[in-house]
Amino acid sequence: MSYKFIQETPEAHKPFTATHRIEFTCADEASLDEMLESFSYFLRASGYHIDGYIDVVPHDIDGAIDET
Repeated sequence: MSYKFIQETPEAHKPFTATHRIEFTCADEASLDEMLESFSYFLRASGYHIDGYIDVVPHDIDGAIDET
């Protein structure tokens, strides 16, 4: 088993780019840090600018939004 991040270019945009599909595959035994790193690379490949890193933030951090 593996995890995939996939972005497919909409038909309306295909005449303007040579990239029609971006796909990142992670092994199912990837650690959380490896998954977050792969997702970060996927977002960058999809055109997002990330000035930093992606992390999991616990719900109990001071100032966090209470969703209950």
